[in-house]
Amino acid sequence: MLFLLIACAHKPVADTSGRPQPMIAKNEVISVLPVVRVQDLPAPPLAPLPPPGPIEQGLEDVHLPDPTVLDPVKDDAFLRNDYIGNVLFGGGRVRQGDVALEVRARLMEFSNQDLYSDQATRWLTGAVSTALEDARYDWKPLVVTTPPPLDRVPYRGRHPDDGRDNVNLPRENLRPLPWAEAPAGLVLVPYLRSYYTHNGGWHNGHEWGTLGGARVEVILVLFDDGRPAWWMEATGRYISGLAQPSRADLDQFLLFCEDQVEEQFKRQLFR
Repeated sequence: MLFLLIACAHKPVADTSGRPQPMIAKNEVISVLPVVRVQDLPAPPLAPLPPPGPIEQGLEDVHLPDPTVLDPVKDDAFLRNDYIGNVLFGGGRVRQGDVALEVRARLMEFSNQDLYSDQATRWLTGAVSTALEDARYDWKPLVVTTPPPLDRVPYRGRHPDDGRDNVNLPRENLRPLPWAEAPAGLVLVPYLRSYYTHNGGWHNGHEWGTLGGARVEVILVLFDDGRPAWWMEATGRYISGLAQPSRADLDQFLLFCEDQVEEQFKRQLFR
């Protein structure tokens, strides 16, 4: 299908998703930016979080340490689901909130941010170049001073995976915006939103929680003279049957997620 798309470059491609479709001529070269971490992009400040005080019977327990305080500045990447690293949950669950009392893990420890960031960047760089080469597109690397930002759109209502998913609530969708400072021509921007592992516990807002697992979220956006001409979201999610996975297990969970994302690249690239 990708070969047909190239051959019919000047005809719009049928699409049922409602997304705009690119028109790529045979002789056009796609410029590809280095991986952009979503956590590095500008975003509206998060509202202050309520302190983990005695807002529910049983929140304070003399036999357990005080609940982890999540800072809306220091921990914003985790709260926005733009996190890269490992999360270690502990201490069972508590409820807190200002509008509604929602479940969260009592204790959270964050680690491996730099290690996972380097690993994820290498993986996504290779996965994008392989997908383009397998589809017979010509491409070249491009470096810019300021990568294009993304718009954040709240997800309203309930999601089918609410209650047991390995992502924090509330959810947000990311959407491309026009890129005022874009270079001319076709530019592909790979955004790495999340790349993390975790043991069994509760991400914010989920009543039942999950066992150990991993999550990888990627957004590819193709700009044509600064206009978002096409984009796709790819998510790899793996939730195991292990409450306390080993380091080897966590790495394997990431490999499962990477494979899921790469498979979505094969099925959806420029379609």
